[in-house]
Amino acid sequence: MQHKRNPTPRRPRYSRPKVLTRSVVARILGCSVAMVRWFEKHGRLHPTKDPNRVRRFNHAEVEALRCERLGRLPRSTSGTLAAEVFRLIGEGRTFAEVVVETKQEPERIRELWKQYRHPPDAPGTPTDDLSDYDRRAREDDARREARHRRLRG
Repeated sequence: MQHKRNPTPRRPRYSRPKVLTRSVVARILGCSVAMVRWFEKHGRLHPTKDPNRVRRFNHAEVEALRCERLGRLPRSTSGTLAAEVFRLIGEGRTFAEVVVETKQEPERIRELWKQYRHPPDAPGTPTDDLSDYDRRAREDDARREARHRRLRG
C-alpha cells in the first residue's frame, strides 16, 4: 500500500514577514531596542501583542519610519516621486525647492530633472536649454572673438 503525502502549504522562501519583533525593527531602523521602545512611547510605532504578549510591528509602518529617518520616501513610491518631481518642475520650481519639498537626495532629483528636461524618446538636445555656465561661457567667447576682430581691423 502506498502512503499518500499530504503536502502542507509553505510560505514562499524569500517572503518578508508582515509583522516584526522589536529586535528585527531595531536592525531595520539601525537603532537600539531602547530606541524602538521610545518610538512606541511617542506614538511613532504602534505594535500589537500576540497571544504570548510579544509585540509585533507592521512592516509597512516600520519601512515608512525608516524612510522618514533617512529623509526619503518609501521605496514603493519611486513612481510617485517622479510624478511629484515632474509636477514641481512643470510649475516652475527651482532645483533647490524640489529637493526641499520632496526631501530627497540632490543626486536623485538631478537624475529626474535631466529625464524631465531631456526625455529618452526626444529627438536630440535643444541648444536653447543650456545651463547658466554654458550660456555665459558662449557669451564670453563671442565677446572675445568680436574684440579680436575689431583689433585686427
